[in-house]
Amino acid sequence: MALISRNLTTATAGMLPIYASELFPTFLRSTGIGICSTASRLGSTLTPQSLYTLNHIWEPLPETLYGVLMLIAVALILFLPETFNRSMPRTLDDIDKMVEKSRDEETTPLLIENKTD
Repeated sequence: MALISRNLTTATAGMLPIYASELFPTFLRSTGIGICSTASRLGSTLTPQSLYTLNHIWEPLPETLYGVLMLIAVALILFLPETFNRSMPRTLDDIDKMVEKSRDEETTPLLIENKTD
């Protein structure tokens, strides 16, 4: 289980700059990627200390906490807009349009029946 978790975390860290660069507009892209990278590195710095500390409170607490945090992250990712086959945003208005378009696509049915009567 620990090996699977570590590999998934590594894969996620590799995808972070790619997906983040597609979400942020041009003038905020470098700042946004820097903030995401800093948060990622801060988490990886604090993990060993929290593992040691939480292990003394209750032995399964670190794994439980990390599992819950991963599930929360997965739930939050579902709210991010789809970026496949779309141009990268240049302004904040482009982001609003991208989010609006993503919401419209969620309400459209995936399979549309053609009636040729």
